[in-house]
Amino acid sequence: MKTKKTYLKMAALLMVAAVAGSCSKLQEKTVFTLTATLSPQEGLLTRSIIADTGTGIATTWEVGDYIWVSYEDIHSNSEARGIVTAVDGSGNATVSVELTDPKDGGSVLFGFPYKHWKEGKGLQEEVQRGTLADINENFMAVYGNGTLSVSGSSVTIPAGVTMGADNCIWKLSFTDGTTDITNKINQLVISFGPYDEYTVEPWYPYPDAIYVSLYPQYDSPVTITARTYPTTYSTSKASITLVEGKFYCSEGLVLTAL
Repeated sequence: MKTKKTYLKMAALLMVAAVAGSCSKLQEKTVFTLTATLSPQEGLLTRSIIADTGTGIATTWEVGDYIWVSYEDIHSNSEARGIVTAVDGSGNATVSVELTDPKDGGSVLFGFPYKHWKEGKGLQEEVQRGTLADINENFMAVYGNGTLSVSGSSVTIPAGVTMGADNCIWKLSFTDGTTDITNKINQLVISFGPYDEYTVEPWYPYPDAIYVSLYPQYDSPVTITARTYPTTYSTSKASITLVEGKFYCSEGLVLTAL
């Protein structure tokens, strides 16, 4: 069971404390504009617009998407907000971001969606709404790392940045053995154990399919509890594997009334 996610560890490493000290005078800060290309890792859900095609999930960057950026500067660490300025036919996004006093050889982390990284929208800690739009805005958990090269008045990332996803998406619909009850569900809880649980509370009108953003699971038992008014339903499986960056679809799962 993952208790600390990979990308959070990387972000924490970047957020090192500044070395204690004092200056006799204020030093002028220099702002650099970094233009970087964010490339999708093959086969992974890494980008902005999400749509269910009926056979899978289609994704693409959109000009204007905000990107959270954490980077090493010459003093300690800083954050910035980048913006996607162009998208090419291969799924690569060009992002522009202003960095203050970036460190040559320093680490940089790009995170999407911006709210997930900036506001700490945790997949398990926050209530999800069960839609692709909500996942795209808050719960995609996409990230990529690079190393800064500062020369004169320019800053680049020579090796580029490949974006990968630390989450997967599970599409679910349910029956009571006879009738589809998905659009009657007002709360769905997916539990892989007491410390690995996801809560979805759809907004009215309730959808015909519920999408959940999850961290990966490997050979894990799962219990799904669905609440309607006035009935609570449940089902369990002894083992399930969900791989990061993938899309899963389970339609017509039979729930048993408790």
